[in-house]
Amino acid sequence: LLMHMISCDRLWIDKVILKTVPDATDPAMIYDELQSNSGGTWPDPPAESWDWYLELFQKHRRLTLEQLSAIQDPSAVVQEHERSDYSLAWIVAHLVQHDSYHGGQIVMLNQMWLKSRPISTW
Repeated sequence: LLMHMISCDRLWIDKVILKTVPDATDPAMIYDELQSNSGGTWPDPPAESWDWYLELFQKHRRLTLEQLSAIQDPSAVVQEHERSDYSLAWIVAHLVQHDSYHGGQIVMLNQMWLKSRPISTW
């Protein structure tokens, strides 16, 4: 879920707002490509430590905040692939909602995992 959250930030901010290409060598973008081509299933994530995931997430979150803070007019409208028009403010609100949704899933999964283990290992 963290990889998915990172790739969504990168796609909306880099591709849609800044009109740049996200780094295809970044682990989150590699995972996004795998997920996009998996026929609707979530492939196994990289076998890395939780600290690795948190460091990657924090690195991207710092970049996201840096990029968003540099935007002069949050009411500006951007357009992507001739779909609907999106304001920068709508995109940020969407990403916050997206993070909240998946962050809640992470909390629930953690609680399920904890309940599957003896209390002495908490």
